[in-house]
Amino acid sequence: MRKEGPTRVYRACQSLSASNVASIVWVLSKCLKKAVQSSPMA
Repeated sequence: MRKEGPTRVYRACQSLSASNVASIVWVLSKCLKKAVQSSPMA
């Protein structure tokens, strides 16, 4: 494995989380709400 590989992956993950964490949380909460509504436990 080359030395810059992990650094590049880490940097990509950093930018990804920085830009997309809000939308990911929004989609996850939407899916969770849908799952809770459709489940017989609710």
